[in-house]
Amino acid sequence: MRSSHRALFAFMWLAGSLVTLWQLELLPDSALGAGFEPMAVARSLAAGQGFANPYEPLATGPTAHCGPVYPWLLAQVLRLYGGVQPATTPLILVHAVLHGLQFALLPLLSFRLLGRRTPGLIGACLLALPILPVLVQFETIVLTLCLLLCLMVEVLPWTAAPAALLGALALHVNPSGLFLLAGWLWWKKPGRRWLVVYVLTIVAACIPWMIRNYRTIGAVGFVRDNLPLELYVSNNDISGPSMMENPGLVRLHPNTSLAEAQDLKAMGEAAYMRDRGRRALEWIQSHPGRFFRLTAIRAWQYWLPRIDNHPWQAAFIRLITLLALPGMWRLRRHPVFVAAFVFSPLLYFVIQSEPHYRYPFLWATLLAAGVTLSGLYAGLQVRPDQQHGLKAAV
Repeated sequence: MRSSHRALFAFMWLAGSLVTLWQLELLPDSALGAGFEPMAVARSLAAGQGFANPYEPLATGPTAHCGPVYPWLLAQVLRLYGGVQPATTPLILVHAVLHGLQFALLPLLSFRLLGRRTPGLIGACLLALPILPVLVQFETIVLTLCLLLCLMVEVLPWTAAPAALLGALALHVNPSGLFLLAGWLWWKKPGRRWLVVYVLTIVAACIPWMIRNYRTIGAVGFVRDNLPLELYVSNNDISGPSMMENPGLVRLHPNTSLAEAQDLKAMGEAAYMRDRGRRALEWIQSHPGRFFRLTAIRAWQYWLPRIDNHPWQAAFIRLITLLALPGMWRLRRHPVFVAAFVFSPLLYFVIQSEPHYRYPFLWATLLAAGVTLSGLYAGLQVRPDQQHGLKAAV
């Protein structure tokens, strides 16, 4: 990286961090109290009770509800500062710095994926708008940063194992990035030996946590086990399309229902998740019309969300999404963007919608909007020979 590029990178990182602090002041949606599973597990870890007790009504024991990385990181901060209250400001500052790094990475990512920095510079400017809340209580910022770094790895003879370890780290933050990693491999088309080393290293890195899950909760799952629960609270007779509109979240989730938490503790987490997943699938099979309507609304809200407490914020994200549409069309054959726009969102169409679910893939929309705007600017420019021709015609 040349000195001028390093200076620009540092400036954008600093500016992005300051903008993030402004956004956090404007949209104080971060909360580290009750009701958030990663923080509950972090409190359990900090108290020496293990990776356990994600639900507020009562202690339910060991869990695989969350990926292990983010609660573990939170727990280290809680131990360092001695509790949630004194750790709140440091956590917010750390997230501002991490989110600010995304501003600096977007032009580099744009150059790696598209061969030019301009869409990334435009995307970073759009990211300065308060389009989605920066939420410290969820892993979205850390996951986004991990995924961006995964996409920037070069395929060199020695990078297969490091790239795989970085990918495994992202999956242990949240496995929702799996399709994106597959799209990146599809785009890079590495040699067979590189691909074998990459895949085997990721599998080997995931096995220890899977063994832990089997020993502690009696189930072999891929990092997390909460998908059956999310399907259950999102697809039932009282479910609504979004978290804010879904009575099922309050009545049927063990984080808000004492009866459900008691069932989970009595049955064990693995058996409880299997039972709730079975109930969800039975409801979907017996109510295909309502499931289709809920899915259609959730897909709409994923791309054009409703944010009732900040309608202007929803207007910003909708505007950027609409600006991105021509760019999405131009990028329709790029495997990384196919993964980000087509495959990664599919999970969020079948569970209750929530704006922050889109955040780890928002960079793709920002780059697509940058492609649109940079193409529009290039189309409006008139070359000198064209100007001469116009004058002659007049």
